[in-house]
Amino acid sequence: MREYFTHKEALAKVGRPIQTLREFANAPPGTTGTVIEADRVSPIHYSLIIHWNLSNEKREQHFEIGGEPVLFVTGGKPLVNWFSRDEYERFLCEL
Repeated sequence: MREYFTHKEALAKVGRPIQTLREFANAPPGTTGTVIEADRVSPIHYSLIIHWNLSNEKREQHFEIGGEPVLFVTGGKPLVNWFSRDEYERFLCEL
């Protein structure tokens, strides 16, 4: 069962530096980041939003589908992930 933070607990974590103990999305193990926000998931439960200290440069790929040119753009935005309490305690450590 997923566990969440209370509002008070989540707000107390905002601004804390963290490090991941395993890979998440494009964040390899050992990546550092910061808790940037408490996110309400129910009237009494909150998760934490982590902003990773990674470059996420904008990339463009040009290719064709059915003879038509297609532009595929990725990146360019900060890499963030949401963590419940149980995920935070299992997969991250505070620095």
